[in-house]
Amino acid sequence: MGIYLMKCKWPWLLNILFIFILTNRIRAISPDGEALLSFRIAIVSSDGVLSQWRPEDPDPCKWKGVACDSKTKRVTTLSLTNHKLSGPVSPDLGKLEHLRLLILHNNNFYGSIPSELGNCTELQGIYLQGNYLSGLIPSELGNLSSLQNLDISSNSLSGSIPPSIGKLDKLITCNVSNNFLVGPIPSQGVFGNYTASSFVGNRGLCGKQINITCKDDHGGATTNSKSPTSERSEQLDWEARLNIIMGAAKGLAYLHHDCSPRIIHRDIKSSNILLDSNLEARVSDFGLAKLLEDEESHITTIVAGTFGYLAPEYMVSGRATEKTDVYSFGVLVLEILSGKRPTDASFIEKGLNIVGWLNFLMIENRQREIVDPNCVGMQAESLNALLSVAIQCVSSSPEDRPTMHRVVQVLESEVMTPCPSDFYDSNSD
Repeated sequence: MGIYLMKCKWPWLLNILFIFILTNRIRAISPDGEALLSFRIAIVSSDGVLSQWRPEDPDPCKWKGVACDSKTKRVTTLSLTNHKLSGPVSPDLGKLEHLRLLILHNNNFYGSIPSELGNCTELQGIYLQGNYLSGLIPSELGNLSSLQNLDISSNSLSGSIPPSIGKLDKLITCNVSNNFLVGPIPSQGVFGNYTASSFVGNRGLCGKQINITCKDDHGGATTNSKSPTSERSEQLDWEARLNIIMGAAKGLAYLHHDCSPRIIHRDIKSSNILLDSNLEARVSDFGLAKLLEDEESHITTIVAGTFGYLAPEYMVSGRATEKTDVYSFGVLVLEILSGKRPTDASFIEKGLNIVGWLNFLMIENRQREIVDPNCVGMQAESLNALLSVAIQCVSSSPEDRPTMHRVVQVLESEVMTPCPSDFYDSNSD
């Protein structure tokens, strides 16, 4: 009798198990939803626009900024502009096989453009302008045969323009302006259809589109992107150097005070401060950057960075804080002022670096001699205030260094014009 009852219960139990599995499958997020959740996880801060993206939804079609095909429920549009999104662009976006529009401009995305976007072969428009994207333009974008509009302007992209993009015969607009691109603009394909406005602001580009002749037939460009202390440093007047210092300070202050989690760059140096055609400075290369949660005061890592810019306590302990970035910024200020590298041969011969040289000049009350003799238009009052900031930043004691928030305040109120901008409230701490 017991055996008979057991046999009778088995079909009933199997039915329950089948319903349970079916229900969970129905409730599981779709593959497109999983890809977008990976995108969300990569975001380190925003204005909260992604808070309603719920993993328990069957699909992402009702999520803010997402549009889907009404029949297939596949994602066709991702549009999130002006939402203060900060973080890398997730390569999992390449799994959105039916994506047609990717609209992420005017945010704070950093890192590289994922090459996986080349898998989204139905893409018709990519709008990534006004971010902090760096690295190369992926040649895989040349796989997007349906692409009609590409705007990656006003970022920190470097390298050359991939010739593969020129083969996109449906491409109507292509804007790569205001980056740090170098080399010849490809002459084949659709690139011949675009005017100089598509390429302006890339000091290293050459080609007939911008009326700059390339050096030779091997792709040599007439100019290259410059760091603040390149061979053209002698052409930078006092005002230009101050603007570069201010731009770098604001960029670093943003990482320390406006990002959540906070970001420690760990490799602030002149070659990572890139200049556009107007000599506006941008902090670049986040390869060594680390996130610092609100409750954390430091992170302990293997010492990394560039010799000459590293704070003394970081070299000894491997403890990286915002104040180690402040020290590197102070070294950068001295480098821009003097036109000399932190480990210039003239320092090494005396067993010094640029900070030791400053200390030596201060002992003899000759600190003004640190200014590059080729710098024209120097103002003594601004120099004194700027040297005061630099001296505090390179203090051997991290507790004595100011925050970058405070550095921006002082630069605006005492070094630049008497009228501070609204980047930070000069009356706040």
